[in-house]
Amino acid sequence: VLFRSPKLKPLDRQLSSIFSQAFQECNTSALSFRLVECFESQMARPIIRAEVESKYPKVVEQYDAELTAVHTEFQAHHESPPLPPGVPPFLGRCLWVRGLMHRIREPMERLQGINIKAHNSLFSDGGQTVLDRYKQITQRLQSYEHLAVQQWVRNITDFSSAATFLKEPLFRKPEESG
Repeated sequence: VLFRSPKLKPLDRQLSSIFSQAFQECNTSALSFRLVECFESQMARPIIRAEVESKYPKVVEQYDAELTAVHTEFQAHHESPPLPPGVPPFLGRCLWVRGLMHRIREPMERLQGINIKAHNSLFSDGGQTVLDRYKQITQRLQSYEHLAVQQWVRNITDFSSAATFLKEPLFRKPEESG
């Protein structure tokens, strides 16, 4: 009853406008989800609810573009991923693929957590396609990490030879050349 007051409509429109402007500034789906979460407490107000709900399809589109970017990066670098300096190749591959997984997992968790009853964007054909792509990409990334671990385990086959390497000196005197 209080929200239907004619005196509050201009304030609701201003708040709705603020939301719309802030949404335009969000360049990632994670930021968009945070913004939507900030305004969820105001969803009982019809003007604000309409504005927030109108952005749900755009958030799904934004997330879909991020899925595409992660997939493209994975395809481009999966054979030789960028490694931080001083990091062993196995660990570097695992860190890289986990970073990619984190980039898509957090927004998906937020997407599934927003007020699902208020919108059907996630359950529309486009939303279902995004869910399916997320599952496929996540499965590929997990398989990549699993294969990296298996390869590392195969490389460490004989612990007795590892013990002999531990007995080797760390530094050697350079051989004098002629």
